[in-house]
Amino acid sequence: TLPDEVSLGQAKSLASGEVRVAAVVTRVHSDRFNVETPDRTHGMAVIGTGATRGKAVTLTGAILQTPEDERAISLYGIIAESDSTAPGPFGMSSRSVGGGATFGLQIGVPGSVGPNNIGLDSVICGRVTGIADDGTWVTVDDGAARPSGMGPTGVKVVGAIDPSRRHVGDFVVVRGSISLYRMGQSDHYPLIRVAQAGDIAP
Repeated sequence: TLPDEVSLGQAKSLASGEVRVAAVVTRVHSDRFNVETPDRTHGMAVIGTGATRGKAVTLTGAILQTPEDERAISLYGIIAESDSTAPGPFGMSSRSVGGGATFGLQIGVPGSVGPNNIGLDSVICGRVTGIADDGTWVTVDDGAARPSGMGPTGVKVVGAIDPSRRHVGDFVVVRGSISLYRMGQSDHYPLIRVAQAGDIAP
């Protein structure tokens, strides 16, 4: 028996349980993919693999909260798939990444402004202010000087980063999935996950 179908907005308001959702795949990461409503009202991470960007999918899974406090779906399976077009990324300033408001059970990010946008596809631009020694993250600042939790100011960007192509001071455009990460017990910071090296462009 299939679980009841719910919207992504409803899924973010559920504490637990099995769900069935229909949405469009916006970006595919190594261990997860993000889905979004065609009108870009809501987006959500799905922990699992096997999706293709731009496909309209119906999937089943279990609601969970990641260690970083992101509401997500643990994938059971994709039960239907059809051709579609991924909604374009939202252009926004770094101050808006994550959003300051809570939606359902999804918290926002302290210091962010506007509606909660965790899970949506986004595009930001700015200067590279820091690069991890191991190349696993960069920080990008558009002048807002947001605390990143990593030392340099800006929004932390993780995922398929090619550190050999990045230098502090470079101006870049970043396209990726909005997330957040936690340091300590309660400090949260904005995060963008990129799926391929080309998601960070000069």
